[in-house]
Amino acid sequence: RARALSPDTEPKHVVIVGASFGGLATARELAGDRGVTVTLIDFKTYFEYTPGVLRCLVEPSWLGQLSCPLPSSRNELLTAAMTGATSTSVVVREVAGGAERKVPFDYLVLATGSTYAAPIKPVQTEPSLAWRLATLTAAAAKLESASKVIVIGAGAVGVELVGEILTVYPAKHVIVVDFAKTILPGFDAAASTYTLEWLERAGVELMLGEAI
Repeated sequence: RARALSPDTEPKHVVIVGASFGGLATARELAGDRGVTVTLIDFKTYFEYTPGVLRCLVEPSWLGQLSCPLPSSRNELLTAAMTGATSTSVVVREVAGGAERKVPFDYLVLATGSTYAAPIKPVQTEPSLAWRLATLTAAAAKLESASKVIVIGAGAVGVELVGEILTVYPAKHVIVVDFAKTILPGFDAAASTYTLEWLERAGVELMLGEAI
């Protein structure tokens, strides 16, 4: 990494908004650099490994394997939601107090990521792991009690979700709906064929080429 800041100058303040993969990678890269101070801002106090969260919909306790506290030893950690920004500061509302304030910066890194349908990704009403676990537990209970499940989308996420459901509830009636006429578009044909055969053996009702 090329050093852009001299350790002999006044440290620059780097604000990172978003503490998932991109934000944490940036914070780790800057950790210990005498040329900067870092403030990490996120509305939650924990990191969650999103690619593994689908299992939590059938096994909520799995969240403990996918999460950890956000780092605070080599950076300031601010639990707040960003509500705006100027060229010199970000405006945040702290989760605990609810009051808005400005956080000045020399450099701003926006690593807020993407949104996804709840409860696959945390939302601002889940600032702690306890709240997050409560959400996933409620979703898992609803799924367990359902006699029929419709999964819209036969891409990687939809197919993985179906696999998680049927591994725990093999007798559950699962319907997959997708406008495409094949599953797993963009994947190798052999992978799609293998998965399609698995779904058919599991009794999944496939409604392909169907619009919602």
